[in-house]
Amino acid sequence: MPNGTGVSKAAKIALSSANTLFMRGDLDLHVQTLNKIDLDWCIALQRFQPDDRRLPWDQCGRTLYDPCVFAFSFKTTEHSRLPAAACICQFCEPTEAVPALLNLEMLQNFRLQDSILDGNTFRFTLYVVAIFMAITECRGLRLIAPVNNRVATYYMRQYGFIDLTEGAREILYHDAAGLYSVLSGTSTRIEDDY
Repeated sequence: MPNGTGVSKAAKIALSSANTLFMRGDLDLHVQTLNKIDLDWCIALQRFQPDDRRLPWDQCGRTLYDPCVFAFSFKTTEHSRLPAAACICQFCEPTEAVPALLNLEMLQNFRLQDSILDGNTFRFTLYVVAIFMAITECRGLRLIAPVNNRVATYYMRQYGFIDLTEGAREILYHDAAGLYSVLSGTSTRIEDDY
């Protein structure tokens, strides 16, 4: 059961492993810990998003210092200073009643077209998150407040997430074992697609 130090160490291992995976797939993509400069860019870049896709990055400053937060950004070689996408997750320590879980709180692709992330942001995020979950022994992943019903439906149909909120689609869930199984079926596509 990780504490803050364990989460930080698990994050470093997960990011390094994901970068190895992306490199083996010959992808022009790397992932790194979300830092203050990245967050400032997220705040600026979200202003160019359609109104219905804007996320409150300007309210996330303190999360960078939370020892249970796993936050990362994707960058491409072409735009290595700017995050092409970013994600904030919260590790939930296990209790007597509930096993360790990971909440995916925010995910946004800032380059909606003409990018390796176009149509792949969620899949690549799941690879990173699944590695982190395996290291921290998380039993499941909860997606908190998907941006809209269309996106929630996509997550449910494409990846097998279930709605925990009786049709409101405010919290979607996937158990870890099932998620690993879904991803193992898509892992060869990393090399085949690119």
